[in-house]
Amino acid sequence: MLTARVVAPARGVDAAISVEAGRTLALLGPNGSGKSTLLAAIAGLVRPESGAVTSGTRVLHDLDAARPVWLSPRERRVGLVTQGADLFPTMTVLDNVAFGPRSQGSPRADARAQAAHWLDRLGLSALRDRRPALLSGGQHRQVAIARALASAPEVLALDEPFAGIDVEAASQLRSFVASFATDLTVIITTHDPLDVHLLAHDVAVLDRGSVMERGTVADVLTRPRTAFTARMAGMLLLTGAVGADGTLVTDGGMHVPSLAPHLPEGRRAMAALRPRAVSLARSGGIADVVRTIEPRGDVVRVHGERLMADLDPAAAAGLLPGAAIAFDIPPVAVYES
Repeated sequence: MLTARVVAPARGVDAAISVEAGRTLALLGPNGSGKSTLLAAIAGLVRPESGAVTSGTRVLHDLDAARPVWLSPRERRVGLVTQGADLFPTMTVLDNVAFGPRSQGSPRADARAQAAHWLDRLGLSALRDRRPALLSGGQHRQVAIARALASAPEVLALDEPFAGIDVEAASQLRSFVASFATDLTVIITTHDPLDVHLLAHDVAVLDRGSVMERGTVADVLTRPRTAFTARMAGMLLLTGAVGADGTLVTDGGMHVPSLAPHLPEGRRAMAALRPRAVSLARSGGIADVVRTIEPRGDVVRVHGERLMADLDPAAAAGLLPGAAIAFDIPPVAVYES
């Protein structure tokens, strides 16, 4: 298991995470929430003011001990791949991948043999004599990951690995990561819910430098506790308190019907609502005002001041920003906030 507590007040980070061996943790959060700082500290590239990181029985650093421990990046067996990938422009792909084992003390011939093994295993042998300038964005990122793997890491940290490359290359790279992720402990930062669903077992959500949510993918993305996580899950987060009739009375005054009410009256609670579950009210309903209308594939998303709904284009015909509207909401699962 990897455990990490990183305290870096200058960067606004005070966060703790853990990842079971062989599992993949998706590290989520808005830009500036501290995700990259956390990964860099685990890899030993940023020295925080305090905290500790352990991998299995090995202490990678412990800055709170009477005699502080700090292992250098090459001693940690943590492979970090950033968006920049940072391949050496004057080296071939083979020598770039061989750099990892070379930096750990392997003879040049052995390092190149290890590099060739990984390039072959990952289907990249055809690129071995190319230089980085001749690689596509997706190939560049694949080679950077191959270089990290050639160093025999216990932990692989991927910082936005699919950002800045085209959709097809990102899809190929996801499959590439999935092919070896089961053999390692992996941490991946991303803003794409597809990455979470396809690659991760667990989720931790950072906001303003601290972990605000954590749990399995299913738990966090079906019962989000922050607006950021709800947006990633394609849901609208409603917060309020339980009313006398078991409904969720939102902070904005809406009465949302609850599935199997079980929380006591007055308890702070929340619910996550999928826009496709919201419909236009034939009569009554929750009054709202159209703010924007957004085509989304085969539906039209109508954003109100209070709610939003994914509607059939025919149902949304004639709606304009500023128009009065009413929504119907089905009973939702209400949970304690």
